[in-house]
Amino acid sequence: MIDKSIKIGKVVVDRDICIGAGPCAVLAPNTFKIVNGKAEIIDITTDSVEDIIDAAKSCPVLAITVYDENGIVIYPK
Repeated sequence: MIDKSIKIGKVVVDRDICIGAGPCAVLAPNTFKIVNGKAEIIDITTDSVEDIIDAAKSCPVLAITVYDENGIVIYPK
C-alpha cells in the first residue's frame, strides 16, 4: 500500500536502458507515453501516486525512477 501523503516531485526515465515495452504508458497513461520506441514523461500531476509507482514497478528493465517532493527516491528502493 502506498502512503497517501507522498507527493511525487519528479519522475525520470533512463532512455539509455528503456526498451519501450510500454506497461508504464498503460498503467499511468497521463504520465507516460511511448515516443520513438522509448518512454517519455508527459505530466506527473494527473495520475495517482499509486498508478505512477505501479507503472515504474512494471518496467521490465527498471528504467523509471520516482522521487518525492524532497528529492528522495521512492522507487526503486
